[in-house]
Amino acid sequence: MVGIRTPTPEAPAAKTQRVTLHGVSWQTYTQLLAELGDQRASRLAYDQGVLEITMPSDRHETHKKLPERMVETLTEELEQPAKSFGSTTLNREDLERGAEPDSCYYIQHVSQIAGRQVDLTTDPPPDLVIEVDISSPSSRRTRYLLATWGAGDLALFQWQGSVPSACRRRVCFM
Repeated sequence: MVGIRTPTPEAPAAKTQRVTLHGVSWQTYTQLLAELGDQRASRLAYDQGVLEITMPSDRHETHKKLPERMVETLTEELEQPAKSFGSTTLNREDLERGAEPDSCYYIQHVSQIAGRQVDLTTDPPPDLVIEVDISSPSSRRTRYLLATWGAGDLALFQWQGSVPSACRRRVCFM
C-alpha cells in the first residue's frame, strides 16, 4: 500500500497581529520595504520613527473585498475611469511617513497618473483610500493617511460582529 502525505496547511490567522517598533530610521524602514518585497501579506506603516507591522487576518482579507467590489462596480456602472493601486506603499520621504492601505483608487485624477510611476511629493494622493477594521484599529495607518493629505477621501469600514459600518474620514454612516 502506498500512502501519500500532503503537507498540513498552516492554520489561517484568526486575529490581526500587530507589532510596533520605536526609534526606527527612515533609511531602515525603506531598506525593510526593499528586503520584504511586494509579494507579502504584512503591511507596514511608518510615522516619523515609529514602525507598525501588521499581519491581517483571513477574515480581514475577506471583508476588504466588499468595499473594493462596491467601488469597482460603481465606477464601471457610471462609466467613470478608475485605477486601483491595491495596497501599494504610499511614502512621503519629505514627511517621513509611509503606509500601505488595504486598497486605494485614483478616480478623479486617473488621467494625471496614467501610464507612469506616481510621485506623491508632486502628484495628487489617491482619490479614495479604503481601510478595513475588524477587531483592532488601523490607527497608525489611518492617522498617517489623514495627516499627510487633506485631499482624497478615506473610507474606513469597521465590522462589529458581522455588521459593517462605513466612515468617510471621521464621519460615520451606515
